[in-house]
Amino acid sequence: MTWYGQRTAWSLWGNASNTSSNDERSSEKYAVGARNRFNMTDYDYTFGQASWLTDRFNGYRQRDVLTRRLRAAVP
Repeated sequence: MTWYGQRTAWSLWGNASNTSSNDERSSEKYAVGARNRFNMTDYDYTFGQASWLTDRFNGYRQRDVLTRRLRAAVP
């Protein structure tokens, strides 16, 4: 889902999936995340993103990511 404002944008996402056969689980994956953007001027903005992932059957007990960026135009 994404929401837009005059100078902002916000996004949220998530996913959950698993597979089982004969009452035995063979995959299990969960992921969630969020992102934002704020336009300070026509050229300058700040951006952030955070996400979390767990995938028990592919070696990820847990993975967290946090990113922040500021873009400023140089005159």
